[in-house]
Amino acid sequence: MMNNYIDNLIEKIDYELKNVLNCYRGFIPDALYDGMFYACFGGGKRIRPVLMLVTVESMRKPFTKEVMTLAASIEMIHSYSLVHDDLPGMDNDLFRRGKPTVHVKFGQGMAILIGDALLNTAFEIMSVVIKDDNSLKACSYIINKAGVKGMIAGQTKDITYNNEHLEEVLTIYENKTSALFQASMVAPAILLGLDEKIIVSLEEIAKYLGLIFQLKDDLSDINRSNEKLNTVKISNKRIIEGLIADFRQKVELILECIGFKNTKLHKVIRMYF
Repeated sequence: MMNNYIDNLIEKIDYELKNVLNCYRGFIPDALYDGMFYACFGGGKRIRPVLMLVTVESMRKPFTKEVMTLAASIEMIHSYSLVHDDLPGMDNDLFRRGKPTVHVKFGQGMAILIGDALLNTAFEIMSVVIKDDNSLKACSYIINKAGVKGMIAGQTKDITYNNEHLEEVLTIYENKTSALFQASMVAPAILLGLDEKIIVSLEEIAKYLGLIFQLKDDLSDINRSNEKLNTVKISNKRIIEGLIADFRQKVELILECIGFKNTKLHKVIRMYF
């Protein structure tokens, strides 16, 4: 039942993304359009925009045009980050989800431009959402979490990392991974004018979800070789499992505290994290 529900949300997100991209078709170079479309429709799970929509539904609010635009913008920001992460100067990945990465298919120069285009287009479509103080704050929150104090800060610390302290690693994870989860869950709460307690609680939940997501990735890497250079990882299985259990418990407690137990958000979190 939940799988069908999530599939339905993904269909809505994909529909919105296609509509956004199609607005640019014929008005930008074909190679740029093709690359943006390829980057956005490479088989991703749409976890971030799904989290946004289930957060909205758990607040008993409708999927307005503004909400769907923010969901599309979140996915475009995420897609841009993957395009740039895969570049030879960063992770140097040749495949993503079984398909050639954008720089392999379109060339390094085009990959940089495709990533730039996705980020800027996300900001362009968000600007249309801004109609009042709440919408301005919601869009600003997303931009900040994607920026130099959020995701980009984490990526920078990732490739310049030279320390092995656990707390520092977790801070890097918060920036490079949790930040966009926070944008996905907190921005709609700001947009819809929820009270500060809910906003702060959702921000905390999203922080832990990002940490769990990254730690699970580390866990899956323990028994396989990893050719990436300068990439932060925790390699102690016992520590990882302990942290995941602790963060999951914290998420459960916060959800209960704000009355979100057994909501669609709660169920999706249990499925994904």
